[in-house]
Amino acid sequence: TKRPVIQDLFTGATAGRPIISVRVPVLNDDTVTHVLSMAVEPRRIAEILLAQNLPASWVATVIDRVDRVVARSRQHEAFVGRSAPDEFLRAARESDGIWEGRNLEGAEVLGAYARSGVSGWTAFVGVPADVVQAPLRRSLWTLLGLGSILILLSLLLARAFGRRVAVPV
Repeated sequence: TKRPVIQDLFTGATAGRPIISVRVPVLNDDTVTHVLSMAVEPRRIAEILLAQNLPASWVATVIDRVDRVVARSRQHEAFVGRSAPDEFLRAARESDGIWEGRNLEGAEVLGAYARSGVSGWTAFVGVPADVVQAPLRRSLWTLLGLGSILILLSLLLARAFGRRVAVPV
C-alpha cells in the first residue's frame, strides 16, 4: 500500500512483553525499496500521555484495533493488554464522539474519544462524572439559596406592607 503500518499490541517472541511494531516504507520513484521497522514498548506511549499534563483525576487511554489497552496515563502497567470495557466498545463505533459509563477502574466517567485514520487506534480521555457535574451542582445550590432568600424577602416585605395597609383600616 506504500503507507505506514502500525501493528496492534502483541507479546514479542524475544522480549516476552507487550510491544508495538511500526513499519514505514521507503520510496524511491514511487517504488518501495526498503521498509523501516521499529518495535515500540507501550510504556513510551504512556509517557506521551503523561506529558500532556492532564489533571490528576482525568485518565487518557489508547486502545488498538482489536480493542486492547495499549497505554494509559494512570496505572498503565496494571491495564496494558486488557480489553477495553464492553460498554465503551458497544457505544464507540463511530470515528469520534462522547461516552458516559464506567472506565477500567470502575469509576463513572464522561469522556471523549477519537479514532486515528492512520493506525485505526482510539484515544480516549475520561473525566470523573463528579468533576464534570460539580459546577452544575454548585450553580443549582446557589440558585436554590438565592431563590429561598428572595422568597423570604418577599414574605417580609409583604408582611410589612400588609401591616401598613391594615393599620389605617
